[in-house]
Amino acid sequence: MRGEGFTRLHQELEARYAKHDALATSVAAVYAGLGDRDQAFVWLEKGFQEHSGEMVRINFDPPFELLKSDPRFAALLGRLGLKP
Repeated sequence: MRGEGFTRLHQELEARYAKHDALATSVAAVYAGLGDRDQAFVWLEKGFQEHSGEMVRINFDPPFELLKSDPRFAALLGRLGLKP
């Protein structure tokens, strides 16, 4: 049942995001935790486009560790002006 709980969590976060009550990086973290890299990057891109200050945390927040081997992660860090 763990998967169902995470599914509900990301659905709730997406609804909260739509109401401006959650950050794109929070939704991205849930998707990363679920192993859905593509959706995690969709939400990280939203955070980048919004100029979210939380984006600087992706380089050291545990949920994003799973994304570090993906070339898109290094590219995003570069766009943020951060080093891996």
